[in-house]
Formats: sequence, C-alpha cells, structure tokens
Amino acid sequence: MADAPSPPLEFTTSPSLPAPLLLSPSAFLPAHPHIDYIMAGAIVFASSRTGPPKTLLIRRAPSDSYPLRWEVPGGCADASDASLAAAAARELWEETGLRARRVLCAVGAGLPRTGDGSCFDAATGVCTFGETGDVWGKASFVVDVEQAGAGVVLRPDEHVDWAWVTEDEVRRGMFEEEGRGELDMVSEGVTSTVLEAFRLWDENRGWEVQPTGDADMPPGEGGSELKN
Repeated sequence: MADAPSPPLEFTTSPSLPAPLLLSPSAFLPAHPHIDYIMAGAIVFASSRTGPPKTLLIRRAPSDSYPLRWEVPGGCADASDASLAAAAARELWEETGLRARRVLCAVGAGLPRTGDGSCFDAATGVCTFGETGDVWGKASFVVDVEQAGAGVVLRPDEHVDWAWVTEDEVRRGMFEEEGRGELDMVSEGVTSTVLEAFRLWDENRGWEVQPTGDADMPPGEGGSELKN
C-alpha cells in the first residue's frame, strides 16, 4: 500500500501578510490576551475561462455544531503549527485533501462588525467573535492550491458535502443549481469574509492563478460522497 500523502509543509507566503499571522499559535495568544482561542481558515478559488470565479465551501456534518451549515475549510490552530498561515494550510489538507502552494493574502471580514457580533481586529489581522463566553479569533487566508480542479476528499465525520460557488450564490444564500436549495452559512461573519475574499480576488485579478477551465471543474460542482 502506498504511503498516505503528508501534510503540506512547503508553501510560499505573501510578504503582505500581517506579522501576527506569521506567529505560531503558542506565540500569538500570549501576545494578544484578549483572544482566548485562535482558528485559521483557507479560502480557495477555482477560476474559469468562460465563467465567474468560484470558491470552495464545505458542509458540516449533521452531528456537529452548526449542523449542515456551510463554511470554508478551517479549524482550531494546533500548538505544533509553525504559524497561523501553516494552520490554515494544514486544516485545508486535512478537511479536503487539497495541498496549499501559496498563501496569497489575509482576508478581513469586509465590514467592521456584522450582525452576529463578528468584527475585524485590524491590530491582529483576525476576525473575532464570541462563543460560549470566550473570545475566538479566526485568521482567514486566500490560498492557491496545487490543483484547484482536483477532487475534494472529505472526512465524513466532519463534513458531508462540498461545492464550488459563485459570489452571487453567496450573496443570495441560494444555490443556482436546481434542487440544491439554500446556501446556509455558519455565520454572518463567515459570509462577510468570503465576500471580502471575492473582492480581493477580483482586485488582484486572480493573482495570475492558472485557470482550471470549465472542463476541469469538479463534476457537479460538488458532491455528498468522497471524491478522489
């Protein structure tokens, strides 16, 4: 049996990343004591020669918190992560099987404060929100992967579906594909962050990422079973 692929340890980071996001979690939290816990998320785009760019969302398992809600790949930073950017790359690989190649930029929430209380902390480059009496921080990054059109491999105990979605679908909270229904995100803060990522993607013209082409997009734009 072939060895399982290792987590992505080699990737480049943009010099524009705020310095706090290059700290390890064990260094970040003591330096920012108003934040109790820190998370990291990866926003991946797939470009097309004939249509609008799309970003990858994954759907939480029904047995998890925020059941069946949509989010970007991400999770709690581990003490062993070299930086918050590395935490995002690790979480991306663990949750989808996609391997980071470049961390292109950090993404704020797009708005100073959303209706659910999430707000962007400019001093740290993270979005903060309250949960069970604690203050959580989440660092979000636009990440270029080795092959955006590759099949997504989910961990079924954590996520049950995935989809490549347009900015318009995120704004409307509704899938364009007939029968898929509403696109319910985990929170307003996540929605705002994803929309800000679309703005940055357009502003930077996709960072010259090679288009995948419509033929190379994942079949059906998503799926409820494992893809490989």
